[in-house]
Amino acid sequence: MMIAGLRYVFVILLAVFVGAAGVASADEIRRPGFLKGTVWEAKQPHKRMSVGPQGQIVTAKGQRLYVEFLDFVEGVYAVKVHWWSVEDNLNVVEYGVMVHEIETTYAYIEADHPADSTFPGISGSGFFRVIDGESGNRAEFSQMGRMLNGHASAFINMLEQVERAPDVPLKQTYPVIE
Repeated sequence: MMIAGLRYVFVILLAVFVGAAGVASADEIRRPGFLKGTVWEAKQPHKRMSVGPQGQIVTAKGQRLYVEFLDFVEGVYAVKVHWWSVEDNLNVVEYGVMVHEIETTYAYIEADHPADSTFPGISGSGFFRVIDGESGNRAEFSQMGRMLNGHASAFINMLEQVERAPDVPLKQTYPVIE
């Protein structure tokens, strides 16, 4: 009976120690600033769903995408989001910021687009979540917001960390470079 009681106490203590060791803050999982200088590319074209005020559903297909982490200052990342579609002759560059939310998830918001622009995408915010445990070589990037026509729109992409940004075979269409 005494051995069974000791075994029970040992199991409880082991569970407490393992449980405490298994709970780690994001800073323990990832060092602050680890994303700076990295590039993450969607290997598959993404689809963007939009819903209009009368319930009309539109799905845009065929965009390619990468996210580049440009800088890191006091917990804030500056990022470049570059997306393009050869079929639609679109080559769009956007910029935004990301901050740590929870574990390996970062909240993202992009710089606004002028109301009189011809911006062809979503103006909004989203999340960047590093996945695949310690290796951290895959991520999920999502965004939702509004289109210029007022439609609510969103997408989710799976990204892989790559050595450098891919070559885009089109002249930049937004913002127009003079």
